[in-house]
Amino acid sequence: MRPYNKAYCPFVWRGWYDFGCGSFGDMGCYSFAGVFKILGLTPPTAVEACSGESYEETFPQASIVHLDFPAHERRPEVRMTWYEGGLHPPRPAGITEEDGRQFRHRQEGVMYVGDKGILLAGFNGQNPRVYPPSPKYVVPPRQEIRPLVRSEAGAQPAQAAPPRNAPIDAWIAACKQGPAALTNFEIQAPVTEAFLLGCLAQRLPGEKLRWDTNQMKVTNNEKANGFVDPPYRALP
Repeated sequence: MRPYNKAYCPFVWRGWYDFGCGSFGDMGCYSFAGVFKILGLTPPTAVEACSGESYEETFPQASIVHLDFPAHERRPEVRMTWYEGGLHPPRPAGITEEDGRQFRHRQEGVMYVGDKGILLAGFNGQNPRVYPPSPKYVVPPRQEIRPLVRSEAGAQPAQAAPPRNAPIDAWIAACKQGPAALTNFEIQAPVTEAFLLGCLAQRLPGEKLRWDTNQMKVTNNEKANGFVDPPYRALP
């Protein structure tokens, strides 16, 4: 129990250990869910974070978090790195100086580094760029298509239909016994587990934590295990 304080609301509550998971747990869990599906990521085997400061009650203002995922089927190991608080990864070789200026000024973004090139996009995947550039991967311009409707004046374009909400459509389909939505608990459990481990690493910067998902236990740091399943306060 703690008394209310204006420092908790309306938005910064997420930065307090007692109430939220910082920007990493807030934004990472949904922004990288698609990566888990595409690459078939399972919970990580190790996590590590670094930051310029460490606090008893709040997440750091800026940090870097590394998550190491094991190899799966034909895919090798994967390392995912999160930068926050104004920190950015170094500009990779092969990106022109002009593109580099855009790279430095992106407030939020996602970068995928592969064996054959690099993908760079906004945080939600907007304005994707491929390096080295290739006409094979140029995004075609969007075209608005309106169906024709018959009227006394002949065929006329119909009014544009309101945009569909894909996540809501998937949820409704699941309620009607259709395929499970991508937000299903079984599908999102590894995502949640991974990002909560990242939040745990932020509380112990500089410590590389090795994780056993079957035991739900950090195998090399008992202090970290104290945060995995902390005791709840007694009900009044």
